[in-house]
Amino acid sequence: DAREDVIDVIGCLRRRRGAVKAMERGFDKGDAKGRVAKNLQAIFDDLPISKVIEQACSGADFGYQPFEVLWSEGPGMKVPVDVVSKPPEWFGYDDANVLRFKSKGHWVQGEELPPMRFLVARNNPTYLNPYGEADLASVFWPTTFKRGGLKFWVTFTEKYGMPWAVGKQPRTATPQDAEALADKLDRMVRDAVAVIPDDSSVEFLTVNTAANADLFEKLLHFCRSETSIALLGNNQSIEATANLASSQAA
Repeated sequence: DAREDVIDVIGCLRRRRGAVKAMERGFDKGDAKGRVAKNLQAIFDDLPISKVIEQACSGADFGYQPFEVLWSEGPGMKVPVDVVSKPPEWFGYDDANVLRFKSKGHWVQGEELPPMRFLVARNNPTYLNPYGEADLASVFWPTTFKRGGLKFWVTFTEKYGMPWAVGKQPRTATPQDAEALADKLDRMVRDAVAVIPDDSSVEFLTVNTAANADLFEKLLHFCRSETSIALLGNNQSIEATANLASSQAA
């Protein structure tokens, strides 16, 4: 399951979004008149700010996240009534770094967008890269190596995790006798019961592979740590060996 392969990434993203949503937010009135500040507060109280903040975090995950602002006629002014996230692949930037909509008729150049209608949450955009930096791109290789390491670790565990049942037969045994004994050993591994001829024998071989198994575990922990550092800036808040002080400081 691809979702299980990136469970560490999903966990870090949820932790980061939860931390951002839990931050204090509000208005700094400054020199504005009380009536203006009151009207602005009322407008934002009617908007799904928590949902918008969570969706805006995708701007850090993928580099940029466009939003469409829906307006309505209020008492003497236009007010935003909703802010809806839109698929990033619907939009692109032109040579002047202006956001444009990729319609069916203008897929390459894009169409000009109406003013005051779209917002874009971006992560470290530059003139050369107006789309911003995608944090998820930095965890591609750790996640890929973790996925491969987990696959080999499971195979390694299945192969060396239980004793090998070795059957011995006299040289006069036929290939059919060997196949029959192999089938009995296979059933014995599953059912712990086997009936063999009195001139055959079975022994169990165990392999001490703890050191080799630790290599896979260390690889998985390293990849998970690299993912946490890239998305959260630390790994102390998710490691089982961390203490309360180091977690809070992180």
